[in-house]
Amino acid sequence: MLALDVYQRIDAAARKCASERLERQGDLAGLWRRLGAVGSQSDMQKRLEQAEHYLGAVPTAEQTDSSFPAIEQSLPCIGIDGSQVYPDEKSPVLWAYAQAIAFRQGHMDHLLLPRFWGDVEAPLPESAPSWLDAERTLLEMEAAYQAAQRWPDHLILLDNPLIAWFDYYQNAEYLKRYLSLLKNCFPRWLAGVVSSPRSTLLVDLIRAADCSNPQAWKRQPNDVSDTALIRHGIPVGRRSALFKHAPARNRPYQAAETAVYFFFIRLTEKEVVRVEIPQWLAQPETVEQVHASALADSFSLGYSYALTQAHRMVVISQDVADALRQRAERVYFEETQKTFWQSRKQAVKAAIANR
Repeated sequence: MLALDVYQRIDAAARKCASERLERQGDLAGLWRRLGAVGSQSDMQKRLEQAEHYLGAVPTAEQTDSSFPAIEQSLPCIGIDGSQVYPDEKSPVLWAYAQAIAFRQGHMDHLLLPRFWGDVEAPLPESAPSWLDAERTLLEMEAAYQAAQRWPDHLILLDNPLIAWFDYYQNAEYLKRYLSLLKNCFPRWLAGVVSSPRSTLLVDLIRAADCSNPQAWKRQPNDVSDTALIRHGIPVGRRSALFKHAPARNRPYQAAETAVYFFFIRLTEKEVVRVEIPQWLAQPETVEQVHASALADSFSLGYSYALTQAHRMVVISQDVADALRQRAERVYFEETQKTFWQSRKQAVKAAIANR
């Protein structure tokens, strides 16, 4: 049962957001020209230093609105992805599982790293629910590290940014472990890939260049995305200029000698990816190699083949997760010699959900 006017209210909200978005994106050509002028703006470095909380792109030596074709030589790619089964708080058996895979095209020796919590060997942590997401991210980076050591002539692609989200989790131990793994990947080929990024790193740079008081810079909600701007400014197959993440996000990475840089590739008419690389790859010749390799890996699907196959092989479906949970409960009730019981409320809800 729903309120009578909910459909109309939803439609009105959608039209409002669409109108605002169209208005913001109406002058993509002007924004692209402004991006090109930012690199030569004499006070730009000072502005970014004054904007203590700035989170956008930081220009490098490359012209900010430039684009570059791919070179012919490319490296084979290895895709890294992970999956997990969360603890069921309503189950008498609390356990969790995560795994990460390194997929190498044309080979059967894919690297699979599993990790289980809930038995005597590895008790389930008593912490916030997002701990398993953090552990999965660390497991994926561990898989990337091991793959980089085993196959040093491959480009290792992660299905997430290199700038991890641990600063939001506010657990310094996770970030410390992550930075240690990332640093150990030196000097191997490594990149994080973000598909169709909704980030606003480029327009953030434009706003910082134009704001009257850089110290008061604040990210504007629902601003023009990097994907929209790159679609306008860069031909298919080419990459953008190289940028660096702002110190507000990059500071711990810089301290660990793993500062994160990024550029964009327009893979198809619609598909744009942000490619993040560690500082040891942020040189013209290595950036060219990463660009060519990521582009070649995306030729058949319009997106990374290695990452697509890694996801296909590692993902744990809901049916599999439910079967594993049922197995745990069956063994539990066999051991305790008790009959499975659930409250009438739970039974009724389950019956309704399974109609």
